[in-house]
Amino acid sequence: MSQIIATTPEQSARLQACGVDPRNCDMFWQIPITVSQQQSGEHILFVKRAGYGLYPIEKPAYSLSRLLSLIPIEIEDESDGLPYRFFLTSSKMRDDTIMWEAEYYSPVGEIYLFSEESPNPIEAVVRLIELLTREGYKLNTIEK
Repeated sequence: MSQIIATTPEQSARLQACGVDPRNCDMFWQIPITVSQQQSGEHILFVKRAGYGLYPIEKPAYSLSRLLSLIPIEIEDESDGLPYRFFLTSSKMRDDTIMWEAEYYSPVGEIYLFSEESPNPIEAVVRLIELLTREGYKLNTIEK
């Protein structure tokens, strides 16, 4: 299994479509610029230092910790008035794969409001951000 430490350029584009400011990324992908990188299609992931602005050949990337800082810890559903808390959990499946769930759960009513799952924790959180945005919930802001 490969290590996944940041959003892909495609996931980052989906986040931007949700209104996530690319200036808030904590990493970035540099698209291939050398001949060998272009031949292999290799992208290079960098950690972004504070105050650094992205160049056109760079695409934003977000670590899991940065994504989690965007997610409201608790939301209230207008239809039932219950508070729902955010959880990120993992489960081992029968075939020994790991499935990650990003979800809002209410212990009061013991019900789920939203739940997104994926074998990739970053993808599960990106899907939840997309769902929250579609449903009109406001994401947390990040101080620049």
